[in-house]
Amino acid sequence: MGCVPRFNSLCRPQSTGLDQRAVGNVKNIVPKLAMDHPKQWHTYLPMVTWCLREVPNETTGVAPSTLVRGHLPSGPLALLNDSWCNKELPITFGKDAREYLRGLHTQLEDAKADAQVESVMTRCVV
Repeated sequence: MGCVPRFNSLCRPQSTGLDQRAVGNVKNIVPKLAMDHPKQWHTYLPMVTWCLREVPNETTGVAPSTLVRGHLPSGPLALLNDSWCNKELPITFGKDAREYLRGLHTQLEDAKADAQVESVMTRCVV
């Protein structure tokens, strides 16, 4: 399959560059969320991590969640589609569909804007 084991030294982050880059991306995104949403930044973290898992990696050309699971997971809109087609949702949202969709739309737009800013800044640094 072309896999080769990789052994890393303790306390040497240079040996896992791709992983450290992913951690760096999250470290750059969290302060921006905290500035835009000072008291609610932690509620946006699931959307940010979902977006980071869905974006294809430049090195592999495949999204990280696809590498782990073999397929892209169902997103929020797929869950709503299942609920509207008379299938039961695994979770309850605690509000009606319209309120949830409005909040979801706002969070997705904010995550998209943050991802675009991060993408531009990453290109400038490299």
